[in-house]
Amino acid sequence: MIVFLAGMQRSGSTFAFNIARDVLTKRGKLHQQAAFDIPAELAAAGPCDHLLLKSHDMDELGINLARTGAIRVICTIRRPEDAVASFMETFGLPEADSIILIKAWLALYEKIRDVALTLDYDFLDRHPIRAAHTIGRFLSPDVGWREARTIARRHAKHAVKAMADHLDRTAPGVQDLGYSYYDQTTFFHRKHVSSLTSVAAEQRLPPDQAARIRQAFADYQPNR
Repeated sequence: MIVFLAGMQRSGSTFAFNIARDVLTKRGKLHQQAAFDIPAELAAAGPCDHLLLKSHDMDELGINLARTGAIRVICTIRRPEDAVASFMETFGLPEADSIILIKAWLALYEKIRDVALTLDYDFLDRHPIRAAHTIGRFLSPDVGWREARTIARRHAKHAVKAMADHLDRTAPGVQDLGYSYYDQTTFFHRKHVSSLTSVAAEQRLPPDQAARIRQAFADYQPNR
């Protein structure tokens, strides 16, 4: 099975990735990568039962494979202004660049939304066990509530924050990107969880900036 995590930036896509990773690992040999080149990763994987990719972008081949049902796609999504504010705070990217990234993802989402399992950030945040069960059943119909509960608790927000806050960019198994670094198994970045309580753009940013970012997406609000 080929599974592609193609969520919006800062919308819970890495949590969803780890749910999928745990479900698939239990059901065969898994090859995972933060990439969108499916043929290249199939070649790199060698013999395996599942290929799990995570990226905020897809090429035309990936989009076409998704549309034909050849791969399974999972998307996560949240209010664009919240994603921008969180991205700016986490990675230090300027407002304009962050807006460009989220707009690019929304353009991708319009191409794959009809064939993707889409989960809202608020659902992931408030009901992680239900979210894990939904993702699990999307990938394998034998995933039950006990397994979903175990996986969701393994990747609970407090546990991820404790791990990510102490991530060392020089440690084995950590990929250094320069502007950030992440665990190569879970893909959780340093400072991945900024707060145990979700914070909206209006709480992170001055009112005029939050309003300006919201206005930038006036024509891009997706029907989820």
